[in-house]
Amino acid sequence: MYHADALNWPKADYKQIKSPYLVVAGAKDTLIKSSDTFVEKAKQAGVNITYLRVSDMDHYVRKNQDILDQSFEWLRQLIQRSP
Repeated sequence: MYHADALNWPKADYKQIKSPYLVVAGAKDTLIKSSDTFVEKAKQAGVNITYLRVSDMDHYVRKNQDILDQSFEWLRQLIQRSP
């Protein structure tokens, strides 16, 4: 299930997200509002969430090597901080 799908399921329980969560979304994507809503609700629930909202990107993150690099750097830092 995609995170955007979670908005359509009844009683989404964001508190069940236990691990750090990275959301990457392009502002030019038709699904941007659902991404924004997902992130906002997750933050309100206290989820450790990082949001890369890319202003000049559509749905295709694979076309943006710099965003892919940032995503992998986020993961590297997360792994390095793990006990």
